[in-house]
Amino acid sequence: TASRNATARSSADKLWHASRVRAGGVGCGHGIALVHVGKAGGSSVSKNLRRSCHAWWAERYNNGVCSAAAREMANESEISKRVLAYWHVHPVPVERYAEFIVMVRNPIERIISIFLATRPPASILKQSRSQASTLNRSGLSELLGSRKPKGPPKNALLAFQRAFYSCFQTTNEFAEGSTSNPAMSTHPNPNCAELGWRTLRGEIQLGPTHFYFNFGFYARPILAFPTVGIGNCTAKKIYVIRTEAIWQDWQQINAMLGGG
Repeated sequence: TASRNATARSSADKLWHASRVRAGGVGCGHGIALVHVGKAGGSSVSKNLRRSCHAWWAERYNNGVCSAAAREMANESEISKRVLAYWHVHPVPVERYAEFIVMVRNPIERIISIFLATRPPASILKQSRSQASTLNRSGLSELLGSRKPKGPPKNALLAFQRAFYSCFQTTNEFAEGSTSNPAMSTHPNPNCAELGWRTLRGEIQLGPTHFYFNFGFYARPILAFPTVGIGNCTAKKIYVIRTEAIWQDWQQINAMLGGG
């Protein structure tokens, strides 16, 4: 029996990449995807999901199967039963799913969290402070042109961190010094001002991961997917879990899905 249950769970888990409801040649999607926008509480929420593996990792390295899905879960929530995939720091294949649960957070609080999470130790900051005025146009262009493939070379990432945190050692410096108009920046180096602004906008893939993988990165494809009026497809449903009310929203969505 245990073996049959494990097989059934494994088969169901393959819905990540195999299950489609098709109408008029268009994938309407099936089930729910949980979209973890970085620094918005998604890691905490994922601990309450059966399919808590990163979906892109399972597809790339484990034939689309989340091994954690085979475990027993006492009093499993309706959300956990219906979420087919957990997506994070990766494009979401929106055509596969009919519904989405998206993690969101006050944008200012999220920016502060990202900044502090990737900030080097104080000893390194002290050493790099003197480098802030040395970021020239050539160095800026090199950083702006950097792209992160599957895994960036460690020295390239360190080069970005060294430049970024030599320009901005506190969140206040980052806020006041990052602007599209250097004349309005409080930072004495206009190259630092542009680096901060473009990092904040998510334009630099080599920079702090969650600046690049921002809310727009995940939400734009979901909102733009053309389902209304095509075949039998209906508009994709989007539920939101706010970091500031994480368990209240979880319980409300669980009830909306028919859970207790």
